[in-house]
Amino acid sequence: MYMETKRLTTRIGKLLSGTRKPDEGFATIFVYEPKDYLEKQHGKIYFVIEITSGSKSTSSVGEVIINSIKDEYYSDLNRSVILSFESALRKVNEELSDFASAGETDWIGKLNVACVILAEDKLHLSKVGTTEAYIVRGEKITHISEGLSVEEEKEKGNHPLKTFSTITSGSVQEEDKIIVSSSELFYHISLAGIKKIVSENTPSDSISKLKDLLKNEEGIGSIGFLIIENLTEDALSNTNEHTTDEIWIEESKPSKSFLAILSSILISIATFFKSSFQIIKSKVIPATISFGKKIKTKIVKTKEEPLENFDDEKDMKEQKEYLTQTDKEPIETDKKEKQPKNNETFINFVINYFKNFSFEKFFKDVQRVFGNIKNAIKEKSKSIYFKLFAVFAILFVISIFFLVRNNNIEKNNNTAKLKLDSAIEKENKAEFAIITGARKEARNLLDESKIMTEDLTKTKYSKEAHDLLAKINLAYQRVDGITKTNTVLIQEIEQNINPNAFTILNNNIYYIDSKNNQLISFDIDAKKQKKYDFPTPQKPFSKIIAIPKNNTILMYSDEPEIFEFNEKNGKISEATSKNGFNKAFDLANYQLNLYILSKEDNQIYRYTKSASGFSSASNFITDKSINIKDAVSLTIPSNTGFVYVLQKNGTIIKLTKSKKQDFTIKDMPFSFKNPVKIQSNNDGTKLYVLDKELGIINIDANGKYTETFKFKDIKNIKDFYIDNKTGTIYVLSGNKILSLEK
Repeated sequence: MYMETKRLTTRIGKLLSGTRKPDEGFATIFVYEPKDYLEKQHGKIYFVIEITSGSKSTSSVGEVIINSIKDEYYSDLNRSVILSFESALRKVNEELSDFASAGETDWIGKLNVACVILAEDKLHLSKVGTTEAYIVRGEKITHISEGLSVEEEKEKGNHPLKTFSTITSGSVQEEDKIIVSSSELFYHISLAGIKKIVSENTPSDSISKLKDLLKNEEGIGSIGFLIIENLTEDALSNTNEHTTDEIWIEESKPSKSFLAILSSILISIATFFKSSFQIIKSKVIPATISFGKKIKTKIVKTKEEPLENFDDEKDMKEQKEYLTQTDKEPIETDKKEKQPKNNETFINFVINYFKNFSFEKFFKDVQRVFGNIKNAIKEKSKSIYFKLFAVFAILFVISIFFLVRNNNIEKNNNTAKLKLDSAIEKENKAEFAIITGARKEARNLLDESKIMTEDLTKTKYSKEAHDLLAKINLAYQRVDGITKTNTVLIQEIEQNINPNAFTILNNNIYYIDSKNNQLISFDIDAKKQKKYDFPTPQKPFSKIIAIPKNNTILMYSDEPEIFEFNEKNGKISEATSKNGFNKAFDLANYQLNLYILSKEDNQIYRYTKSASGFSSASNFITDKSINIKDAVSLTIPSNTGFVYVLQKNGTIIKLTKSKKQDFTIKDMPFSFKNPVKIQSNNDGTKLYVLDKELGIINIDANGKYTETFKFKDIKNIKDFYIDNKTGTIYVLSGNKILSLEK
């Protein structure tokens, strides 16, 4: 039966910088994805070219490389892909040699090019210079251009005929992402950071995130960065993204100068008054004349013309003629009166008026204007144009006030927008620092971003500020390695039992019902509970541990006594020691041997297990300088034998063969508050500390802080247990045993 192979296609992202000066060269990306059916079978060609020469012929060199390879590669489609590629490289070398022979040699030694051929599921690559290529497959990144061209170029002396001389080939798979980039990008963002971004995002989102990280970087040279993602045609059709996306990193624009801002304000004022005059001319004046007509009052009258002989029609006609005249010609004034040559008088008036602006002054000016109008009416010596002038003056003052106010608002909004952009930039840089493990740098950036953002919560950008604050708070959790997780209820214990500790053996949970003098087991899978009676009434038990090697449970009471439960026969018996057991603050086991932590004696007692019971106690600590009087818990990984003692201040003492070893907790972003228990996995690669206020804190074998588990739905944790078989974390909270949700 024939099974059709999935055909792969691509979607790409291109990131380029436009910051380098023309005389310093350029970087470009060229993609050729043929439309012709036969050419499609021969594959696609991708170029990333950087030439660090400022020669006028530089662009011509790029064109020669692209056109020579492309034309020759597709010239004979009967050849195999690799033969076509080899022929294309020979052709471009010849063209470059001819170019150099013509005297154009400035590009030699300054050429950085990678040419990629993708045909079916094969990739072929040739490069010259410092341009690099990588392939990201899942969480792994491979340097596929490593070792190509650099050493060979030194040996050949950069001879044009040997510019392209090596091809590397390999297979590609669905979801592979190929990165081809000029070297400049790696000076600003680490390879680990690039890999993280590319592996977790589409090409379009990847170049967008990279641009955000680079946009305010200083001294960026030519960047040509190409991502090619392989995916099936079906997968591509299910996405809403373009198959090709291109983003440019532009130089930051200089802020406007004071003169530019002032010019903008004056233009706005002029535009406002121009429109205001048009409104007065077209609406206010006719409305005022109409009002005059209705009340039959002649505003402009002479001694020779009595009021009762006022001719409405004639007066309207005269006013219209006058208005028509004023539209065409300026009103004549006293020629001796000095006229301003430009707008300086107007500007000076605005500046002086609003220099010491107050509402009290403003209303006094308005009152004075209306007073003048009133006097003018009383004297009956002013025309309608005086009223219009007064209205216009009021509009003028009010408009100036609002223009200045609006300009201040706009200025404040612009300042807020700049601050928001800066806060976003710092948060983006913090995210990148988190990716690369620079926790301290990330925290400092988040602190700066948070302070800036909090100032914006009462501005126009309030919503954006609150959204950014939420993002910053989540980033703080990642900086601190905090994982907030839900829990799954395993068992709800009867209310009258109220255990303080539990352990797990062979997928069975064990805890003690001191009130009823019973050991209780609960099968996690079957959800079934069993009860086992102690042979005689006992004092309350404070500690319980599992010994997987012989399938037993040890239980300690404050007598001090230790009882042993055998899981195979379901019987509880009292454990014996030649000289009895010391008072214990905590218990641990290594293989079959029992270790008791005694704070009062500043000692760890070791009891060796034998067929007849436990031996008498032997002192594990022989160095008197070791102080464990503040100890709260101990643990011993079954595969290493190291003893870890947790102190009440959160420090951990590491002991081996009774000697103290160097062990310091590193990179922990906060201090312990109430540490109560320590446990390790079997191989000792992970230590877990229960802090009742902080959660369960994970530290590796070298003391490096890893993460903290916080629980969304529980608070008071009494005890916890790490199941070494499954890696599951179980916790006892109140009367519930829960597991962390995976």
